Amino acid sequence: MNFENKLINILSKKATSPFLFLGSGFSRRYIGLEKWDELLKVFAKQIGKPYGYYNSNANGVLPLVATLIAKDFQKKIWEDDVFSHFCQKYGDMFCSEESAFKYAISEYLQSKIKPYLSDYKTLTKEIEILQKLNIDGIITTNWDTFIDQVFPDYKIYIGQEELLFSDSMLMGEIFKIHGSITIPESLVVTQKDYDMFANKNPYLAAKLITLFVEHPIIFIGYSLNDPNIIALISSIVLCLNSEKMKLLQNNLIFVEFNETPNAIPVISESSMVIGDINLPITIISAFDYEPIYYAINSIQRKIPTKVLRFCKEQFYELILTQDPKNKMAVIDGNNIENTSDIEFLWGVGVVSNQPSSIGYTSIGINEIIQDVLGINKAHLDSDNILKISIPECPGYVPKFKFLRDVGISSIEEMKKSPYKGLELYKKEKLESKAYKKMYLQKYSKKNVSDIIKQFDKDKICFFVMYAKIRPDDIKLIREFLVENFDYYMINNGKYKSYYRKLVCYYDMIAYGF
Repeated sequence: MNFENKLINILSKKATSPFLFLGSGFSRRYIGLEKWDELLKVFAKQIGKPYGYYNSNANGVLPLVATLIAKDFQKKIWEDDVFSHFCQKYGDMFCSEESAFKYAISEYLQSKIKPYLSDYKTLTKEIEILQKLNIDGIITTNWDTFIDQVFPDYKIYIGQEELLFSDSMLMGEIFKIHGSITIPESLVVTQKDYDMFANKNPYLAAKLITLFVEHPIIFIGYSLNDPNIIALISSIVLCLNSEKMKLLQNNLIFVEFNETPNAIPVISESSMVIGDINLPITIISAFDYEPIYYAINSIQRKIPTKVLRFCKEQFYELILTQDPKNKMAVIDGNNIENTSDIEFLWGVGVVSNQPSSIGYTSIGINEIIQDVLGINKAHLDSDNILKISIPECPGYVPKFKFLRDVGISSIEEMKKSPYKGLELYKKEKLESKAYKKMYLQKYSKKNVSDIIKQFDKDKICFFVMYAKIRPDDIKLIREFLVENFDYYMINNGKYKSYYRKLVCYYDMIAYGF
């Protein structure tokens, strides 16, 4: 049995999809971030003292090294004119002597993040596979926002406090338990931060017990000897009885980087010693992570995690609310004559007590876009699309083509029609100020044809609507949209919302009035 099949066999024994638990080695692999001691050296240099000065005074304990650097950094920025701009930008937000250091770390790490995933030039294939993983969620001690880019639809919880006091669904979520550079004060950096984190570890463990017991947990970017991971797993183990311990066994999978180029991935068994307990774990040693991601993807559920999370949220809300309103259709139990008449249906959407005569409530954005682009041949009834389907679709939805189909070709005609409540997009509504500015600064000389030929698909979605339109360009835009329909709308490409905006723009320039 080859490596991929072995891993599939391990993961398929669980009823749920995996959680990823990501450490600093993960960010180092994909975006080249420094190790923690290397990062601290960057700021020791800015202060003007040798790193060895801090390391020796802290006896090599990195959180204590960070504490000493933070104290000197606080003093340095107010005395040295080199930091005047930094103080003007952030000074009013500092609330402790460690704040300046945390804001500086956040600014430094933010400079390492690229605007788009396609801008990362190394391991591009792995990143492409990674962003398609249909995992249940992510836990990470990383501060950077790379994983936020990879899974933009996942809900993010920052820090222990936010996770502990949230109504998390444990699905389609990212738990940044050591904070995030988007909230500098949340970073777990200094000895004081780590002490506070350790004090709350039992509460965090209690929150994560169900997750660890029911899901495979795949650790990437950690050493097996990482004290933070050992402390967290220890806290979880202490909360489990013997029955739950059996469920936790073989749930923990550690991915180790094999530095030998093109080394064949290997799976082995080991154990983690927690007190007097030997906890069985699986170790994957690999140079290339593609086979690991392919194995995870081969057993993914057919419904995307973000959809399941939405369903779970809605179902949870439905149970809690005392007034479900029109979220349910209820039939008096006295009107059911026998049990064979009972059928259970759980759906997302508003259920009416009278079904649509032709089922247009079930037509969603995919079918609407296919009709506008001429992909399908179903000949949808535009009157029902305008009255029933479009009002049920959230987000950006094209409308002009269907209005033309029912004989409406002006605003005046629409105001007198049954469809007068529909919002018609103007170009300004579809534009992004940031991307428009970037286009004018960098690409203003490029026409539609240039953009489609020279840019990757995501950047085409971002920029093509700002180029001057010539008659032949409408056809080019439609061809691009048709070619990439499956990528964005079926496979849930990351920038799906920008694709939908571009469809609305095409609808406007092709059929608008």
